[in-house]
Amino acid sequence: MQSGIPFDLKIANLGKDGQIIEYARNIAEEIISLDPLLEESSNQILAAGLKRLFSKQQSWSNIS
Repeated sequence: MQSGIPFDLKIANLGKDGQIIEYARNIAEEIISLDPLLEESSNQILAAGLKRLFSKQQSWSNIS
């Protein structure tokens, strides 16, 4: 937060959260392998969330 840019970082504990992280990764890989562009109706919420998440790009050149 020193730069003044708000971060919404979530930190995972790999020792404690390893199984859920692996589970989520496997599901994500399956979704992408079946619908790489997230065009199916069942993936529209995921596509919208990712679009919203990645639309918040920062200009890191402004950090001193």
